[in-house]
Amino acid sequence: MNKMVSIILSLYIFSGCDAFEFYKQEASTKVKSNNARSVIFDDDSLSDNDIAQTLSAAMTLQAKGLVDIRVIGISGVDTNNKRSLLLSSITHYYGYSEIPIVASYRSDTRVQESIYSHYPPLSSSYRGTSSDLSEFENDGILDSQRDEVITKYCEVLESVPEGEKIAIAVMGNSYNIESLLKEQDICNGYQLVKERVSKVVMVGGTDNSNWDMNFGAFGKYHRAAVSSSSYVVKSTPVPVVLIDVNAGCGYPGQAYRELAKADVESPMSFALNVMYGANSKATDPTNCTWDASALLYSALGAKWNKIDIWDEVHGSIKVDNHGRVSFKNNPEAKDIKLLPKSETHSILNNIFVELAQEKIN
Repeated sequence: MNKMVSIILSLYIFSGCDAFEFYKQEASTKVKSNNARSVIFDDDSLSDNDIAQTLSAAMTLQAKGLVDIRVIGISGVDTNNKRSLLLSSITHYYGYSEIPIVASYRSDTRVQESIYSHYPPLSSSYRGTSSDLSEFENDGILDSQRDEVITKYCEVLESVPEGEKIAIAVMGNSYNIESLLKEQDICNGYQLVKERVSKVVMVGGTDNSNWDMNFGAFGKYHRAAVSSSSYVVKSTPVPVVLIDVNAGCGYPGQAYRELAKADVESPMSFALNVMYGANSKATDPTNCTWDASALLYSALGAKWNKIDIWDEVHGSIKVDNHGRVSFKNNPEAKDIKLLPKSETHSILNNIFVELAQEKIN
């Protein structure tokens, strides 16, 4: 990092000022002239509120011309058949209702009730009038009526111009990417990934190699999830980037509480109030939003303009038969693990707070 930039950044962080605003001023002309980075957004959106913050951050980045979310794919099964309406409500809220939302119809994936659907309990802090996902403006399409995910992924990849690349952000289980890599009838999935994908960014792994739900442990180990994550890590012909618990993340809880006050009909304020309320996961520094960090890296890489957020360390990722994730350093290997710098948490927090506040302002 440039010494002068580092000094100025430190002053901004420790004085409580908005580091993200500094980045915008420091490189505004560069940001405006860059083309948006294309991303496939793949998530489960079942059991936590990461999805509301991550997708809303993605929509704000899209409005700034920094990212182009080409498709939103969901994995797993919501027993209420409605969790995709949360995603549709957010895309509608930000004015991007044209982004396709597609679903997997595999029979071996996670089956779970989404905490957001079928009139969930709301905290006493909720001030909105909508009490169910179906009451927000959205496309009204139930999960079971969505287009099939691999068909759309093939279509999106085939549309990527020769010489360009698209990133895949996997912020849940890896079923969809496994299916894509194995696809031979709709398209040659493996070849398309090899030719049109820059990287596959995967969220998961803990600091002590214990089980991780995204890589296959859900209560007891979920065999299909273990198998799919292991297959993706071993078989993907492009770099797999690991966002684990040590990579750093933001927790923009205060900004989202302010959003709830500013617009009580926001689908994000609804999601954050379901079961969590004012004590949302977004406010817990031990359990913050790695998904949003994965989205940011997928779109922009390890830097925010000229500011380094992460160190990229090459090596080999391994998922064992219990869904535990490990990483072995190897400068010659294609895979990457992100290591935070001393300022990473502060930088990410400021970035995501600013992204959340964009809609308020």
